[in-house]
Amino acid sequence: MNTHLNQPAHESHGSETLEQDPRWQLVLRIAESPALARARQLRQFLLYSSRWVIENPGKPINEYDIALNVMGRRADFDAAHDNIVRVQATHLRRRLESYFASDGAGEELLVVLPKGSYAPQFLVAEHKPATAGVDAELHPGEGVAREAGLAQVGKVQPWFARPWIWVALLAVVVVVLAVLLVFALQGRKANPLPKNQAILAPMLRNGKQVTIVLPDLGLSVVQNLMGKEVDLQQYAAGAFPETLLQSVANPNQREALTYIGSRRAISYSEVNVLLELVRGFQSQGVTPVIRFARDIHVRDLGAGNVVLIGSRRSNLWASLFADRTNFRFVEDPKSHEYYFENQAPQGTEQKRYLPTYTPHGGDGYIDVALLPNTTNSGYLLLVDGSDAEVNESAIRYLLEGSLPAPLLQILNRPHLSSFEIFLCGRHLMNEADDNLQVIGTRQRFD
Repeated sequence: MNTHLNQPAHESHGSETLEQDPRWQLVLRIAESPALARARQLRQFLLYSSRWVIENPGKPINEYDIALNVMGRRADFDAAHDNIVRVQATHLRRRLESYFASDGAGEELLVVLPKGSYAPQFLVAEHKPATAGVDAELHPGEGVAREAGLAQVGKVQPWFARPWIWVALLAVVVVVLAVLLVFALQGRKANPLPKNQAILAPMLRNGKQVTIVLPDLGLSVVQNLMGKEVDLQQYAAGAFPETLLQSVANPNQREALTYIGSRRAISYSEVNVLLELVRGFQSQGVTPVIRFARDIHVRDLGAGNVVLIGSRRSNLWASLFADRTNFRFVEDPKSHEYYFENQAPQGTEQKRYLPTYTPHGGDGYIDVALLPNTTNSGYLLLVDGSDAEVNESAIRYLLEGSLPAPLLQILNRPHLSSFEIFLCGRHLMNEADDNLQVIGTRQRFD
């Protein structure tokens, strides 16, 4: 085990101590910033890994040591069965991006945690006369990027000034506009009809209008970049994103975030979820109404049948029904990780299910729940997944897949009034995979 970073600071280069190093001073500012102030474990991760990089240039940092010295894991830690370091690295990467998009916008140096690495890299934010002095102070005769093992240092533009970001955003918006074209074309294709209508049957039986509420991609992106959650009342009142962005001092950042937050956009996977549901209803002669989350009023949730796509991170209306479900998507107040909490585990079920994300994919979880609407005059179907890809996988599986016999028996029983189906699915990054596993179910009969 490496214990070097738990020892008193020593000279890192020349006669300069760690405390005098501009990189370490920047790391301390980030650790005390709002982006990390309440995330103790992420703060320790940043301090530990940054100090290692500064004091051990060119020497790789070990996942095992991070697990023991930062995450509190035991000496028998096995990364193959415990991905805590990888998960926290993802969260730290997002918090660093949030810091440099807000409080740290004026920093001369950037701290970047590359994907697939636990070693922070220190980059020069821009070339200007003062930069040469910073380089010389950090390491005589060498630039910051060369010390961090980079081949080139140039002006590092903030994310909102990079053209590809805007191209990607416009592409997302185009996807949304293309939904109308998809609907127009689907009648010309010989798409197989869903073979399972069991999860839709209660809504089909009562003969009332069905409204499908699409998630809000802009809401999800802005919350992730800001490291904050939007208040439902402000969102419902139309105050998003303006109210949330009042604290952003940089006008360019605020303009970019306002643009992102004001778009009515969904991802490609969510378009597929929508199409699966529409085909399921239309196969039974029901044409649903489609609306965006930010265009919904609370009274709409009590009129007829409603389908809510997305978790509380992308569809705030889902939070109104969290206390009615057994598997709840919640935030850890210490680590700020989002996970599913099992209120009453049964059999081999776990108390906690934490989604994982890697450069190649990850494990996602989803709770598909049928509940009475707010006025008990219809039904509400929650498609509450940890990400858009698992939402797509789960809905396609439940409508078209070969469901386990016990689940089919539950769904096909008469007088089924409510149910929950909690599933796990492993998928490639940004690509859904239909290989899902049913972890647990809950149901109620009239």
